Formats: sequence, C-alpha cells, structure tokens
Amino acid sequence: MGKNLKKADLVKRTGKISFFGVGASVSHTFTRMEGFTEIGTSKNATEYERQYVDEDFKRTDVTGYNTSKAYSFDRYKGNAVLDDIVNITENELCGQDAVREIVTVDMTTVREGDGKFYADAYRRQYAIIPDTDGDKTDCMTYSGTFKARGELEKIQVSSVTDDWQTCYAGLDTDVPILSSLEVTGATFTEPSSFNASTFYYQMNAKSANVTIRATAGSNTTLSYMLNGTSVSSLSNIALNDGTNSVVIALNKGGAVSTYSITITKTS
Repeated sequence: MGKNLKKADLVKRTGKISFFGVGASVSHTFTRMEGFTEIGTSKNATEYERQYVDEDFKRTDVTGYNTSKAYSFDRYKGNAVLDDIVNITENELCGQDAVREIVTVDMTTVREGDGKFYADAYRRQYAIIPDTDGDKTDCMTYSGTFKARGELEKIQVSSVTDDWQTCYAGLDTDVPILSSLEVTGATFTEPSSFNASTFYYQMNAKSANVTIRATAGSNTTLSYMLNGTSVSSLSNIALNDGTNSVVIALNKGGAVSTYSITITKTS
C-alpha cells in the first residue's frame, strides 16, 4: 500500500493560471484569462520509431513537439482578453495580427520578497486558431486552439498589488510606465487611485461618456483599445451599458506594457 500520498497535497486545476498578452505587440504585462471553461494542453510529440536489423524490438525517441491548447470561453463584455480573441475571430485576422503570447503560472511556487509576489512560469507565442462560436443557447461561447509558434521559455513572473489579476514578466528596468492617469466621468473603485506600478483598474461611471488622459515619459508611445477596437484617443468615449474594457499600451524602444481598465456603467 502506498504511503506517500497520505500527507501529499493534491494540486487543483486552479494551481495553473494562464495570462494573456493583449494586443499584437510583445508585452511584459499579462492579463489573467478569466471566463474560460477549457484551456487544455496537448503536447503532440513527434516520434521517431524504428527497428534495427540486429534487434527483436523497436526503439522510439521523441524528436519534437507541436504543442497546442484547446480553448473555450463564455463571452463577457468589457474583458480585455476575451475582447481581443473575439476581435481576432470575428474580423478573421491573419498572420502576426493573430499571434499572442501566453504565460502559464505555477501558483504552487508563489513566494514573497521585496514587497512583491513571485512565481515560476512558462511563456510562449501562440497563433490563435478560431473554431466555433455561438453553439450554445445558454450564452455566447467561442472555442478554438492556441497553437505553439516558437520555443517554450521558462521565466519568473511577479505580481504587486492586484492579487494576480495581472503578472509582469521582465526586468523592472524594462517596463515603460504611465506618469499619470486622469479620469473624468468615472471613479476609481479598485484600487482607489492611480499607482504607476498597478496595471489593472476597476472603475464605475454614471455618465454615458468618459474621458481618460494618460501620460508617459519621454520616448514612449501610447496606443488605445476600447472594447477590443483600436481608437485614436480616450477623449469623450461612449460607454456601453454594463462593463467596458479599456487597454492602454505603452511602447518604449520595443519594450511594451499594458494598463487594463474595466469601467462599469451604472444607472
């Protein structure tokens, strides 16, 4: 009778959490993938099998991998990750426009140090291959496959103030950050104010239109997305009923970070 499992902790599915690089640029900041009913990995190993003339048995070696992740999610409005995948699906984007990075974090390795939480993770580029949508009557659903597009990179990620709603993968000196974030027509709820090292915000708005002004340091360009669509600015933007997703992407010499904002329009 085995005895080691008596004191062993079973690792739950929530012990592996995936984070998504919103937008087509390489990013250092990744957003938690929520609303997914499936993110299962298939290694699809390539085998070399042969039998030598002087042996009665076969030999097998693994010569490569064609890793993929099957995905399925329930559609929620105002979620930056889901908005991005829906945009790729419904606009039938191709090539580099349909490539994103995914970071898979092993939450069993989380540790604390220097006021941050750290964990071991794997990072890889994937091509998003949409398959079906709208095949359930309960809610709008989408499914497809993330297919590997390069090597698997073992990294360390960190999370500071948002309880793993985002994670940061890169050196602290790499990340471009906002100097200020001012909002008219909405109020900060979580956190209650702007902090340059916080990359995820929740806000409430009673007005139909909101203006967001973001500034960054020199040699940094800013781009914006509203509910999955690129916009030229965040001045006097019209909100949908319910939740709205705003993404501010910063690029400084090829180093990219993103600030995600969820705005809930209330009556």
